Amino acid sequence: NIKDSLLIKEYDLEKKLSQLEKKKFSLKDSDSLLSSIKNEIFEIKNKQDILQETIKTQHPDYYNLVYNQKVINVKEVQKLLSDNESLVEYFVGKQHIFIFLITKDTYVIKQVEKDFPLKKWIEQLRNGIYNYWAMPDTSSDEDLKKYNQLYKDMAFKLYQKLVQPIENEITHKVIIIPDGELHFIPFDALLTADSKQISATKKLPYLVKKHQISYNYSATLYNQLKQKESSNSTNDVLAFAPKFTNDENVETIAMRRNGLGNLKYNTIEVDAINNLFNTNVFKDSSATKTNFIANAKNHKIIHLSTHAKSNDTYGDFSFIAFSKNDSLQKDKLYVRELYNLDLDADMVVLSACETGIGELKKGEGVISLARAFTYAGARSTITSLWNVNDAQTTKLMTLFYTNLKEGMPKDEALRTAKLTYIENEDLTSPYFWAAFTPTGDMKAIEMNSNNNIKYIGIGALLLALIFGLRFFLKKRAA
Repeated sequence: NIKDSLLIKEYDLEKKLSQLEKKKFSLKDSDSLLSSIKNEIFEIKNKQDILQETIKTQHPDYYNLVYNQKVINVKEVQKLLSDNESLVEYFVGKQHIFIFLITKDTYVIKQVEKDFPLKKWIEQLRNGIYNYWAMPDTSSDEDLKKYNQLYKDMAFKLYQKLVQPIENEITHKVIIIPDGELHFIPFDALLTADSKQISATKKLPYLVKKHQISYNYSATLYNQLKQKESSNSTNDVLAFAPKFTNDENVETIAMRRNGLGNLKYNTIEVDAINNLFNTNVFKDSSATKTNFIANAKNHKIIHLSTHAKSNDTYGDFSFIAFSKNDSLQKDKLYVRELYNLDLDADMVVLSACETGIGELKKGEGVISLARAFTYAGARSTITSLWNVNDAQTTKLMTLFYTNLKEGMPKDEALRTAKLTYIENEDLTSPYFWAAFTPTGDMKAIEMNSNNNIKYIGIGALLLALIFGLRFFLKKRAA
């Protein structure tokens, strides 16, 4: 929400400074113009300092994103952590992977030889998880066995390289800050033991069975998210479930090619949430981009059960799909547009495909829908690492929101939902449950509907006490 006039002034000063710097470097020390140009550069920089102070006062969020270079240190990180929390940050170099482990009382650095093809292993892990399930109709039982074995091999090998070196030091709750290609790993689905002889996916030793895992983009951003006050919105949940065909039994060739085919279970998913919380639901033709932008600011939780598409070449063009608006035909919300939203949400849940992945920029991380929602103001996000299954995702999300209603922190609610799903469902391959990752501040959300129930209960108790006291006094007077 920064003023256009300030952005134009900021751009003009940067442009003038760049032109003057180029001119300065083209001149010799003896040139008579050099002194004049240096004075102009000095004046431009003074104007930039004044402008930055204005922006810092009037638009602190923008200032922190663009100008604030302060990075918290290890001691400050330790103050953020509880006794049962660990923060694990990875740095992927050319010859080594460095693992920085911080707990409330300890700080450990481990160096792992990068004597293995990290990128290839991650690709094979992901292929093993979803290649069969992406096209089950055209795959055979032999394909299933082959991909399952590939997954098990890679999940254990990556665990040995990335987690085993710190296994004895980490606590139950782990906050992971990945680097580079590690952004594409579902750490929940790594295997803590060699599982070649285990055929039942339900019985595999998943890391999620030992640890409660969440993610962050950096320790500094984690600190900022924890310091932000919880949403003061009086509305609980905003839920969208768009429809992508005029006839629910017909999908156009263009829709199938773009991965925007009909969703059969997204309305069931938002209806299940509506049964648990006070939910403002937009379904079918009303689930438009226009309605989303108009309502997004005023809810504690935003839940989007829809299609999404990552763009791993140009991250700004990753998008979330909404129902078509006949007057505008604008049905896609892009990452570059999300940065300009002003949200006050404790959590954004992107129950869609590939919402946590996108363009990988060196030194910057993944330019994804998840990151864009964080910068727009969301304190946490739940996003996906691959194309998810519509029906099974509905089951997982219903479990997740049921746990949230009981007051669990977000990461605990999602982990418990995954464990319950694995225990009770037939389709227990990681493809069906491991895609969703929680990022940001994980504290529990205090919902207005929960408060209403609490106050109703207190009120009922008080009424019972009052009537009981009146009955006792009447009886005593008689």
